[in-house]
Amino acid sequence: MNEEIHANVIKVLSKYSELPEVDILATTGLRALGIDSMALVEILFDLEEQFDIEITLPDNAVNIYTSLKTVGDVSAVVERILSEKVT
Repeated sequence: MNEEIHANVIKVLSKYSELPEVDILATTGLRALGIDSMALVEILFDLEEQFDIEITLPDNAVNIYTSLKTVGDVSAVVERILSEKVT
């Protein structure tokens, strides 16, 4: 996992959570942060703006929580999109 990307994802997530950045780990669940699906949509928009990317989820995802359950999941999506953007 790219630590710089992960740190930036945590920074964005912490704006929507009551936990400080230092307490947010890759394994922390989004629900544990108090992030609901509406907040997650806002977070994805913030991440798209910050990283200049477009985040798309699988067509078969019923909702965002089926694809993104932990902080690490969010970081992995951002990292994957950034790596595809470079190639």
